[in-house]
Amino acid sequence: MKGQLYQWNKSECVVKLTAELDSLKMDRDRLIQDLKDQAMAVDTLRLELDSVSVEVDQRVAEQLYSYHLSIIWTLEEDVALNSPVTVCAEAC
Repeated sequence: MKGQLYQWNKSECVVKLTAELDSLKMDRDRLIQDLKDQAMAVDTLRLELDSVSVEVDQRVAEQLYSYHLSIIWTLEEDVALNSPVTVCAEAC
């Protein structure tokens, strides 16, 4: 009888440990899949961020170009208004 009880407990332990091992394997597989999904999400966000960064860089470059053009036009107007020919024409 004692041998049977020991055998039954051993079998029960094997069944429980097998079930626990299967559960751990499923958890591991789920966690691996979660990590893969998160990695894909990070890659997608990185691509979107890169796209936005390029767009922002283009907008900043366009604004700087427009700003520099306006400065050049202002300087050209100032030079034209203060040129010796303009000053002489106004004085005469």
